[in-house]
Amino acid sequence: MAKVQKAPETADEKVQRLISEVKRRRDEINVLNKPQWTTSCSLQLPGFDRMNIQIEDDMTKLAVSVGVLANMRQSCLELQEDTGVPIPAIWQGYEMQHWVADIMLRIKVAQLRVKKQRLHAMEQSLDSLLSSEQRRELELARIEQELKE
Repeated sequence: MAKVQKAPETADEKVQRLISEVKRRRDEINVLNKPQWTTSCSLQLPGFDRMNIQIEDDMTKLAVSVGVLANMRQSCLELQEDTGVPIPAIWQGYEMQHWVADIMLRIKVAQLRVKKQRLHAMEQSLDSLLSSEQRRELELARIEQELKE
């Protein structure tokens, strides 16, 4: 049997496909946009100023904090093993692993912000490439979708 060849993608079709991909990625990011924190997010480590994990932008400070917490937790575990006395790996009322998880979540949230900015820039570029006919079709599809809801 002869293989049916698909017609080459038109510029409008390609733009539409790329817009759909950008929207799909944006939706994936939006799902992760509302983080669920485990701790109070107000962390004071020895030798550091108090920081609010939810708004801290210094990735080095966050990474060092993870290292400090991991070392403190390891020290608790080793002391417990050496003495046989249970030493809880707790800092400021929360398990150290929860602090680490919240810091890692903050790092992911910061990375998402950068991805969102890039996706927004791509979306604007793609929008400028749409033909007027394609813009009209997209607007009609958007209105049609709103009427269905």
